[in-house]
Amino acid sequence: MKMASDRYIMFKPAPSNGGKYSIINAILVNAIFSGVLVPIILLISDTVFTIICIIFICCLISFFCIVVYGYYSMSYAVSADRLILRWAFLKTIIPVDAITIIGMPTSHKFDGHRTKGVGIPGHLFGAIKMRIDGSYKPVKLFSTDISKMVIITDKNEKYYGVTPASPAEFISSVKQTAMDIIERAINTD
Repeated sequence: MKMASDRYIMFKPAPSNGGKYSIINAILVNAIFSGVLVPIILLISDTVFTIICIIFICCLISFFCIVVYGYYSMSYAVSADRLILRWAFLKTIIPVDAITIIGMPTSHKFDGHRTKGVGIPGHLFGAIKMRIDGSYKPVKLFSTDISKMVIITDKNEKYYGVTPASPAEFISSVKQTAMDIIERAINTD
């Protein structure tokens, strides 16, 4: 979904069940840990151990809240000179004039493995090693529906993977912004 504003063109990620899976995963993991730790706390009744367990459970709940928020806050913004990729409280800024390649991969099948980040079906964020052009490359993913994957490569050979709801419109917008930058540079000379 595209929403125009004064300075940015916002693109939402392709819809998926990643948010639901994140919530279900959070409930299951927290229920298992709470179901194990609460009886242990009741049996031991040690104050220090009880405090440590409560802090652990609160940290776990906070982590999953961030994961769920990350899914629902994920967006891609194209401005006059940069591409901004957002997930939860994190954002990655890529200067549009630093983008060397943008396009969809030849295969829409996910061929890779997570090295760090979130890896729930329909919600991939973080460092992933993916097969691109015959070899595994480190890719920073901000993605939902892998069938709509767009790979962005910059001048430093860093790879980014995004899954906008409308990949063709997203690619066109980034390319048009790059052309506008070139045109402004030519007109100022």
